[in-house]
Amino acid sequence: MVKKNSKLDRSAKSLFIGLIICLLLIYGGDIVMPILLSGFIATLLTPLANTFEKWHMPRALSSLISVLLAFTFLLGVVTLISVKSTDIITDLDLVKKVNQLEFLNSKDSFDAEMDSRLGEYKNMVYSSLEGVKNMIFQMGEQAATSLKDAFIFLVTFPVYLFFMLMYRGNIGDFTLEYLKGTNINNPQDLIKDMQKVLQQYLKGLALLILIISSLTGIGLFFLGIKHAFIIGLISGILTLIPFVGVILSALIPIIIALATKDSIWYTVGVVAVYAVVQFLEGNIITPKVVGNSININPLVVIIGLVIMGALTGIIGMILTLPILAILKVITNHYSELRPWKILMQDKE
Repeated sequence: MVKKNSKLDRSAKSLFIGLIICLLLIYGGDIVMPILLSGFIATLLTPLANTFEKWHMPRALSSLISVLLAFTFLLGVVTLISVKSTDIITDLDLVKKVNQLEFLNSKDSFDAEMDSRLGEYKNMVYSSLEGVKNMIFQMGEQAATSLKDAFIFLVTFPVYLFFMLMYRGNIGDFTLEYLKGTNINNPQDLIKDMQKVLQQYLKGLALLILIISSLTGIGLFFLGIKHAFIIGLISGILTLIPFVGVILSALIPIIIALATKDSIWYTVGVVAVYAVVQFLEGNIITPKVVGNSININPLVVIIGLVIMGALTGIIGMILTLPILAILKVITNHYSELRPWKILMQDKE
């Protein structure tokens, strides 16, 4: 009877904790997600900050320089993508396509049936352009409404990141002291494993982005797709979103191929490039580069993506894998969570 009540208590506690987490993500996602993201990035920057401190640099200064270097790199990448994205949109030149149809329509050599067909094609293109224009306006309105949130994020995120680096010792001591009151046998091992897994995953992910960007860019370059390497960079970055990212990244060169090339085979070639890169990424690159730091079954990943995406948006989807990686480490050290460990492991 006591054992049964104990199981009920654990279940009730788990449900309560899950409910609290969901409520925090729903109503406090704008606060929670920047803190989580800064915590992950701080873990990645910790070795860099430690290196500066070995050079007898004060912790505050080492933390500040690490944050500035990270943001300088990030700002450079964002600026490059923004500038090149404008060039990509310009090169699509949809209006020129409409003018070409109008020119063909004015030729006397075409019969009435061809004139009718060209008129239909023109209307289709005009409708498409109108739809694109409306979509751009809608995106602009949405961007304007979220500008305040974006500004708050850009201000608070580096502040969180700086102080997490500066007070990482306090955070580690707090976590260790808190875990001493639980059923975890060796809290220090848990903290070390969490740091190791997270750093291994983030470093592997950075290298993965570089490899995917290079392979995709080279493949598109040989197909003659304009802006091949910047599209490759975007594709690499979108791998941060598992499963969904590769689909989103493939749409850009497919649209460019359809709009700028005369043969459908270029579009087929683009699809083939992404299929080959995706095959290499899933079967060779990720296992070798990221290793077994994650090793979570796809079902749990997909469910996590859906839940985090619904509750917190794109940032939540990006953070799904590192969050699951940490949860998996916790299940390895906490005997009461063994059922969750079995559920999460990638084993048929």
